[in-house]
Formats: sequence, C-alpha cells, structure tokens
Amino acid sequence: MGCSSSGDSQCLEDPKGSFVLAESVVTQLSALKMLKTSAGLALVGLDDATVRWSMVSPNSGMLGAPQSFALPAHIAGPWFALSGVGGANNQLVTIYVAAKAGDAPVTQVMAIAQDAAGTLVPPRMIFETVAGTNPDSIRVSVGSAPSGQRTMVAIGFDNQSGADVNIIALGENAQTVGMEILAVATKWACPFWSFGGRAQAPLNFSYVNQASKPELVVYEMQETGVRGDSLTLPSANLGKGSCPIVVPKEGGLVYSWRTDEEIRGADFLFSSGPVPSDFDSYPLANAVRFGGTVPTLVGAAGMGNNVAVLWVRSSGPELALYDQMQIPVGKELQLSVLSGNKVGPVSTISEKNAMYVTYREIGKTPQRRLVKVTCPDKK
Repeated sequence: MGCSSSGDSQCLEDPKGSFVLAESVVTQLSALKMLKTSAGLALVGLDDATVRWSMVSPNSGMLGAPQSFALPAHIAGPWFALSGVGGANNQLVTIYVAAKAGDAPVTQVMAIAQDAAGTLVPPRMIFETVAGTNPDSIRVSVGSAPSGQRTMVAIGFDNQSGADVNIIALGENAQTVGMEILAVATKWACPFWSFGGRAQAPLNFSYVNQASKPELVVYEMQETGVRGDSLTLPSANLGKGSCPIVVPKEGGLVYSWRTDEEIRGADFLFSSGPVPSDFDSYPLANAVRFGGTVPTLVGAAGMGNNVAVLWVRSSGPELALYDQMQIPVGKELQLSVLSGNKVGPVSTISEKNAMYVTYREIGKTPQRRLVKVTCPDKK
C-alpha cells in the first residue's frame, strides 16, 4: 500500500491497522471525525441535522452498529468526544452552543450523549454565558480522555482580554465530575486545538497570544478537571492567525502550523524544553517545494526522533518525515487512493509514534479507508 517502495519513504501504512471499511450509513458520509482513546476508536459525522456514528475496531476494521440522533437547534458546533457509561468507549458525547430557551440573549453550552446501544440522554446545560455575549466569540475544544470514561471540554472567548477559560470534565451521561477555571490575560488569534496529551493529561488546549511577538501557550488538563502543566512554546515564526496542531510525542509534544508561504513545526521535550536541535526557526516545507501553492495541513505526529506532517494535495494525502534538523527522511509517502478516485475531507488523530487517518474516496469505486501510518525510527 502507499508509495511503490515504503522503504524509500521510511514510513508505511501499517497493514495491522489499515483497512477499507465496510459501506454503511456512517462510512458513506463524505466528512467524518475520528475519535480515539487508548482502547477505543469511533467515527462520527453529520448527515444534515442528524449525528451518525459507529465504533470501529482499530485491529480488524470491523464496524459496530451504527447509531444516530437528531442534533438540537444550535448556533455553533457540534464537537464530539468518546466516553463511557457503565464501562469505557461506549458513549458518544456531543457538545454544541445554543440560545437559552425563552432567554435568547443568553447563550448556553450544551451536552447530549448516546451510548453504543442507541440510548439517548436528553441535552444538559454545562455552561452559561453572561447575557449579551456575542455567540461568535465563544471557543470550544473537546477531547476524549485516554481511559475512554471522560469527556474533557474547554470553553473560552476569542479576542477578549482577561476572559476566563473554563475546563469541565464530564463523566457518564455527560454529567460534570470536575471543573477548573483559568484566568488568561491575553487576546487570542485562534484558541483551541485538542488532541491526546500525556497519559495523565487527556486534554491539551492551546491558544495564540496576540502580543507584539505571537507565542503558543499550551495547558494540560487531567481527567478530574484539575490543571496539569502550562507550557509556553518557542514560536518566533508563528504567524498571527495561524492555528497550530498540537500532538503528543514520546516525552513531549509536536506542534505544526501553516502560513501563506510554508508549513512549519517544532517539537518539545517535557524534561528539557525545546530539543537541542529544535527546528522551529526552519520551514518544514516552503513555497518552492509546492510550486508556489502550499497544501492544506491536516495532521502531525511524533515518530521517535523524527516528526511527520500530513497534508492534502490534489492527488490525495501525503506524509513527509523530517528529522530534528528539518532534513527530509526519505521520500514522501502517498497514502493509498484507487486510480481515478478523488479524496474527500481528511481526519487524523495522533498518538505516540503513530498517526491514524481516515478519508473517503469518491469516484467510480467509492470507499472509506482507515489508515494507520508508522515511521520506524532506524537511528
């Protein structure tokens, strides 16, 4: 699978985690969001105003029974997380923003949950804004805890100095089990991207401080809703308005972002800060590489001592591997696409030393792929 010689690329589509999924009302959706915990994987998407989702085995590609429910009227969202009721990895939690019933100037952040058997829990309010708050300013980040038993939600406000960030941990049936409020004295360009963090910190949320010198700040939250660490990452080349992707790596994290000219990235070790050969001041790929057109960045992953970035071109998803000095490691890996097919929206999620990717091929032979990419560290 992938390019003709996986050895040339130094990366490969792991045959133990890469599948063409069975056709279903879920996998046939053009755009799906992938949710993952340490032992569970789910695909979820919108079919007009209907949420459709299904569990999927990362080891066999077998699909669980598809479930669905009507998404209530909303003005922002939805965002999704995998959680558990009476166990782990068996409940989907959907977060959305809606006007308060009978009091339109008040905005509420709502949660609705459905388990893998189809049982639906009525919506519950988890956060309420001050009357008159502009709904367009609300920023929400949602994460699935590694245990598969908690949903983590970060709620903040864009371009409002001194506004608090509220961190809420939700347990069974989207009930609040922990909360932390952080005072953040800054303005944000784009507050939140959420991916898996360290084992004890299931939600990383980050924001860009719009100071004279933009910087990337990351907070880590534990499943109880108690704050973990706060990190200010070196980002001298982080352009204003550029939303970073933040993902875990062994002993630290990787962050990558796209500008009008290039794709950039860096990595960070919790034990010692930026790695000695940190390549934040270098482009991962510049405009010349792409013939003047920078492709859409969709994913990043820490692969041992190296960093992988995934972008989408007209030919489909393409992954490139770089060492810590920004030197390409082998050729790019073209992810599998049947001849004549085009690729719909791509969703990725990363864990340490692996990236999971899903996309639907559209054309004469439509199909959905789930691909696990690994890049064995041969150093």
